[in-house]
Amino acid sequence: MKKNHTLYLTRGFNRAIFIFMVAALLLPAGMLSANSVISSTAKELASEGTQTDSTTYVSYEQFIAEHPEKESLFTERKAILRLSSTGVRTMGEATPVVLRCNMVDADRLFQSDASCNDVKLINITINYEDDLRTLDLSGLQGFGNLKYVRLLFGFDIFSNYPDENSLREKIKTIIPGVPTNVTVIWALAPPQ
Repeated sequence: MKKNHTLYLTRGFNRAIFIFMVAALLLPAGMLSANSVISSTAKELASEGTQTDSTTYVSYEQFIAEHPEKESLFTERKAILRLSSTGVRTMGEATPVVLRCNMVDADRLFQSDASCNDVKLINITINYEDDLRTLDLSGLQGFGNLKYVRLLFGFDIFSNYPDENSLREKIKTIIPGVPTNVTVIWALAPPQ
């Protein structure tokens, strides 16, 4: 969701006018210096107008519609890291930027090695509704370039969460603690 910048500008503008009006009353009395009023107002307005870093939750279709240039990251099969019960295996010759695992083996994400530093995308497949559980990513380390976490559902999760908002809220409970500025994407896994 996009924040309404007009609201921030209006609220910031009104606050600036108020601060300058108060300053105009206090400046002649020598209680404030003009520089301190301007400096504090500028800092306050700058902090209000800037969006805080956050996690975005979006469907795969919506993400690709908004960022078509990113589709190759999700579709090309140059090199990947495969995380399974036997460990991490590199598939392909290039430096892997995609890591794949299923929800059953996803706890192994916390045992990362140096090969995970280049990973931009973690694909987590949830094959069955019985595999659905919480995976708290707040302890995730060693993924210095991580930008996306994609949940691929192998079952029809949409039947339980028919609208996007309820599904988004459910996904937030499935993977809490997502690192700041990481986009969480969900999709149905293609039939195998």
